Amino acid sequence: MKYLYSRLRATRRSRRGVTLVEVMVAASILSISILAFVGAFQYISKSIRVSRARMLAVNLAQEKIENLKNNAYYKVQLTTTSAVNNDFSPPVYYDTVNYPLETITIGGINFLRGVYVSMTYPDENQIIWSTGADYPDTGLKWIEVIVMWKEGNVWKKLSLNNVYENTVVNPLTANVKGRATLDGSVAIDGVVVTVLENPDWTDTAGTNGSYNLAAQPGAYSLRASSAGYYDATVADVSLTTGTSVTVNFQLQAIATGSVSGNIWLNTGLVISQVVTATSTEVGECGTKSVEYIELFNPTTYAINIGVTGGAKAHKVNYYDEDGGADNKTDAQFDFIHVATYVPAGRYYLISNASFFFISDGWINADAHYYDAGCAFNNYLSVGEAGTVELVRAADNVVVDTLGWADDDDNAPYKEGTQIPDAGGGFCPDGPGDGNQFVRISSPATAISTYGRAYDSNNNKVDFNYPAMTCIAWASAAEHYFYWAPTNSTTTAKPVITGKPAIGADITAADLLGPATRAYTVNKVVSYGAVGNQNVPYAYFQLNGVSTGTWSVLLASGAYRETIDDVVVDVAAETSIPNAATSPVWRTANHIGVSMDTQTTGGYVTGVVKAGNGTALSNINVLAGGSSKITGSNGRYFAEVSTGTVILIVNPNNSNSAYVENIETLTVGEGEVVTANVTLIQGGIFQGYITTDGNSILPNIMVTASQGGVEYGSGTSDSSGNFYIRNLTTGTYVVAPVMDPMDTYSPLSLSSAVVQGQTVFIGTFTITGATGKLTGTITKGGARVTTGALILASTATLPASPVAIVASSAPAQSVIYGANSKADGTYEIEVRGSTVTKYNLSVYVPVLAGAGVTISTITYSNVEIHAATSTSKNLVLP
Repeated sequence: MKYLYSRLRATRRSRRGVTLVEVMVAASILSISILAFVGAFQYISKSIRVSRARMLAVNLAQEKIENLKNNAYYKVQLTTTSAVNNDFSPPVYYDTVNYPLETITIGGINFLRGVYVSMTYPDENQIIWSTGADYPDTGLKWIEVIVMWKEGNVWKKLSLNNVYENTVVNPLTANVKGRATLDGSVAIDGVVVTVLENPDWTDTAGTNGSYNLAAQPGAYSLRASSAGYYDATVADVSLTTGTSVTVNFQLQAIATGSVSGNIWLNTGLVISQVVTATSTEVGECGTKSVEYIELFNPTTYAINIGVTGGAKAHKVNYYDEDGGADNKTDAQFDFIHVATYVPAGRYYLISNASFFFISDGWINADAHYYDAGCAFNNYLSVGEAGTVELVRAADNVVVDTLGWADDDDNAPYKEGTQIPDAGGGFCPDGPGDGNQFVRISSPATAISTYGRAYDSNNNKVDFNYPAMTCIAWASAAEHYFYWAPTNSTTTAKPVITGKPAIGADITAADLLGPATRAYTVNKVVSYGAVGNQNVPYAYFQLNGVSTGTWSVLLASGAYRETIDDVVVDVAAETSIPNAATSPVWRTANHIGVSMDTQTTGGYVTGVVKAGNGTALSNINVLAGGSSKITGSNGRYFAEVSTGTVILIVNPNNSNSAYVENIETLTVGEGEVVTANVTLIQGGIFQGYITTDGNSILPNIMVTASQGGVEYGSGTSDSSGNFYIRNLTTGTYVVAPVMDPMDTYSPLSLSSAVVQGQTVFIGTFTITGATGKLTGTITKGGARVTTGALILASTATLPASPVAIVASSAPAQSVIYGANSKADGTYEIEVRGSTVTKYNLSVYVPVLAGAGVTISTITYSNVEIHAATSTSKNLVLP
């Protein structure tokens, strides 16, 4: 027994177990593996969700396209009003009237489904291009379905496109050709000949002036146009199938003159004068050393400076050649602001004295840094190089700088070339007592007469200054300066210059729309101790401006100025502004244009004419929301915002003798877009749609056509009336657009359009219009999203879908069918009736263990009325 026990103990000792460390290592490895799987699972799950969402989006898009193409071609309405979703690049556009945006929830995903329908045409290379809704029917409609959804916080989209064809089209079987010449002799190449009734029918004349274009048969007006020539128009050109008509054009050159002038920019305050020291009387304190800085406002509006101890709109800093403590910031000046702003055309005086005597008179400072008692802060160093800097506080942008040198140091900062030191060798260098730096008013006029505004960004050129020797310009006995300082209370000075607007763009809103740019012209000027200098200014001469009275636009960067009522004579030069322009010149006989108004917009201009080329006056023009009326010359000129601009000429046929014209333009910042418009004579058809002679029937489309070609359409409104607008004069056949199963009387009406009038064409009675049955399909309380077949018939429907055999189908009762949508809804269209009731059967395939079975339910005595939508939810057990 003892032996067995000992063997057992020995055996147990020889079996080694798993240590705690080994258990922990194994657990760690297992945990890492599990975590790796879990980490990968989220990506697998996300991939599945993304794939599922995209698959559902494809199904939704395909479903909508099939649904639309199940309708008659004419019932697929073109998109005329759309909305934009800017969550995508490029943006997504979709219809908001005919096919409103749908919200569909499937599998917990919210989808948005939009539709956009446009007219298209194939070019000579059979490439299909999209056109506007007002383009003549080509027999091809472009259908685009866009499905949008979110994945997390990111928008996703899927779009499917398709083309719906109508084989009944009218090809271009007529032809017109000819030559464009100058006065009947010299050929003009590049002349554009256009059929006014359809601008897409056009051709450009070659080197011998010949053109050749195709069109549909009919009567048209043709226009020939080319830059530098007056348009030529030939009306009542009759074109017939298989024939070629010759129409020659004789163009007349447009007489021209020119417009010229100088251009200046005045965008803000400038430093107009600096005196570092002058010994003069300061009230009861006796003679003191006074220093001052003068600012000038060359704009047409007041400019804020600042409030004592408060917010600052502008700051003044001083930099000394020695730097450090000799520099003074605006905060260190600690200005006391007596005046808080600078009126237009006036000065602003900053001094170390609140008032002082100068040039035989006392003057008050608008802002000062005067110390208590008779102690004066002399911050501007005498006899040293320095800089005065003017800064816009909002963004710390330096708006002006004046820098001067002494005999051995340069200005810390400057514009262009600093004011030099003349030196003397035996006197203090730099500006001395009584020296002054004064900005000139103009390259050719006195400093005291006009506002000191000239600024070429070159200190040496822009300022009048003394030779910096020991000879002061001021007399200590009389305290007299050549150019006395001024403050904000003095009379405003006329501004005749500013910053030369080199490179500014100039154009005229005339028949030709020429353009040019201002260029630099130097005037040699000698003033004060400066000697001869080349003083630049911006000059322009706009040639090729057609004779007449026009507007001239001048633009430089973000600044614009328009001079109206500019009269241009043949071979004559007109300087602007002048006494007859609007605005007139700021000072008599001064032709400088000053720009101080900032805008971020552009301009649209053009001429409105009739089909015969006659200018139309008093025509309303809407350009980007701006309303204008054409003058006697038919011209309009409007300022618009940048981007896409909708131009509507004669909106809503406000002049009933002509049709409305709509164009889409793209306008860039500072850009002038020319859009000449020809209005076509026309009138309006009015009619009525009813079901029984009295009851109103809305939403029925009616077309007006000639020779089977549609030229206009309208839809009956809530009153049953329809209007077909923008029809040119002529005789048309008017008929409703109905489904083949519909019946209506009469089949068509014929009438002539009368210019400027609304003609009541008659009444259409729709007696067999279709109706719709809509609703949801549920099984077991849940919507059927896998697809269901819905059949409707006046006959009895079987338990299983009926087999349709072509040979026997014509003798059987009509069966209407439709498939349910992915969101569990359905829509079926049948011939509406208030007498006949329908049987309705629903068939839903169900997967079972043994295969697929069909679950069905039948409803009887279902009423579906004409031109209405009846709601009925279908429930399967």
